[in-house]
Amino acid sequence: MEEPEKRLLEYRWIGIGLLYILGLQVMGDALLTARGAASSLMEQLVSLLAFFIGGVMVGKHSPGKTIKEPAIAAVLAVAILLILKQGFTSATFIRGSALPFIFALAGGYAGEKWQGTI
Repeated sequence: MEEPEKRLLEYRWIGIGLLYILGLQVMGDALLTARGAASSLMEQLVSLLAFFIGGVMVGKHSPGKTIKEPAIAAVLAVAILLILKQGFTSATFIRGSALPFIFALAGGYAGEKWQGTI
């Protein structure tokens, strides 16, 4: 009996991760605005936390090992957010993608660890 083909990426979980991250970003921005704490540093910290938590959620709830999917979703989220803020250039995208990629990757690893697949 032949084994089913393994996919390199689970595109569904990239999409779900993108929704998690964007949703967490919106909630974080709304919370900071409501509390009057919308400083640049606080926005950056909340943003990185959203990337990490989004990665954890994908890693925890997805079947199999999906560590790289939230990291890819983070890069896509950065692109979308930069486009929405009308600040997209190749330089801002490259500079702005590194930390979110790392935080989402770490979150995906933590979620997989929590799930027990690693």
